[in-house]
Amino acid sequence: MTLSLLSLLAIFACTKDDETIDTAGVEGDADTDSDSDSDSDSDSDSDSDTDSDADADAETEIYKARTGVYIAGDGKTNIGDSVTITGFATSDEDEFSFFINDGYNQPFHSVMVFSDSEIQAGVQRGDELTITGTVAEYTTSADSITQIVVTAAEDISIVSSGNAVDWVDLSTSDLADPAISEGWESHLVRVSAVSVTNTDLGFGEFEVDGSLAIDNLFYNWSKEAPETLREGDTFAEVIGPLYYSFDAHKLAPRDVNDFVGYASNCPADKCVASLVAGDLLVTEIMSDPTECGDNDCEWVEVQNVSGGSVNLEGLLLSDEGGSIGTLKLTDPAAVLADGGYAVLGTSNASGWGYTDFTPDGFYGSVPAWNNSGDTVILSNASGALFTSPGTGSRTDAGESWQLTFSVTDISDASNPDFWCPSTTAIGATPDRGTPGSDNDSCL
Repeated sequence: MTLSLLSLLAIFACTKDDETIDTAGVEGDADTDSDSDSDSDSDSDSDSDTDSDADADAETEIYKARTGVYIAGDGKTNIGDSVTITGFATSDEDEFSFFINDGYNQPFHSVMVFSDSEIQAGVQRGDELTITGTVAEYTTSADSITQIVVTAAEDISIVSSGNAVDWVDLSTSDLADPAISEGWESHLVRVSAVSVTNTDLGFGEFEVDGSLAIDNLFYNWSKEAPETLREGDTFAEVIGPLYYSFDAHKLAPRDVNDFVGYASNCPADKCVASLVAGDLLVTEIMSDPTECGDNDCEWVEVQNVSGGSVNLEGLLLSDEGGSIGTLKLTDPAAVLADGGYAVLGTSNASGWGYTDFTPDGFYGSVPAWNNSGDTVILSNASGALFTSPGTGSRTDAGESWQLTFSVTDISDASNPDFWCPSTTAIGATPDRGTPGSDNDSCL
């Protein structure tokens, strides 16, 4: 917009005539403070914060630490100066660390606090804190994350509790850009409308939108969540501090409540989390094969009696000793029809020993079923779905222990009187069993 000469003269005239605007009596400005600029703070620049530069950020001690003022040496691994920071915890204290924000929802205003495992100050999210420590850059690979390192419990003071903490909304494409993600490192971040694109990045991590890793720093979805992730599953929101490790910024949800609006891409009527007791039966157990070693050839057969189709990805198998394995299907989207059988093998596909049949999935190296007899327990996160009767010493080497054909009731299936050793040969092997098909009659 262009002002006319008359308008400019009018502005100057009004300013000169109004001698009461500047109540502090500073000549030439129009505010109420005692400096010579036109803002309302007490410094000599023209922005609204209280530092001496001309930008609009607040240069708190956290901001200085994050932007390199305190970093010594090469700015990567050397310990810097001692610093005292204030702010609000955005995560609970875990064994070694938590995150803190200084009250500004802006880049470079959050930092990770790291302490020895024996220093437990009881910090919870929302605590207002005063912390004294040294500034460091913790390197896990080519780059690093800024930390405030605390060496004594008395260096963490809780001023107040229950304060609200805010997050910033960013997209996964924002976080894939290092120029953006670096500033928001350690800050509480929310991403919205994301889709699972890789269920297993290793080390308990998974990926959304093809770029953002969801870290297990505080919460491990694969071990703690009620549902097994599948590609195509979606979340309305995922919230957590933005962590950095092994060349990538990663979101670190603090608990299951940081995953909002989960929608499963379940390919069947029921997936594992929805199963209830009686939906599955263990119908056959091979605990002592002779065709090949136990570590390569043990297997369990289950039957779907739920009344609808099921997907078994993520089913938990355990034994009397409490060893737990998690089923990974050869095809994670495989659907088991009502009444159908699935064979679950030990270890993994590369080590499988039988050539006469191939399991539908593998549960890992544990449980290892005792040759002298064992119990197979099927579970999900809600609890046990079925417990087989113990095999005891009722079978010889190479014989499977099987439920009599046509039994589909959970109480009968749990009764050892309805079980017996198999008499049917497994192909050309010396072993006996009916993996994936109807069992022999025990009655």
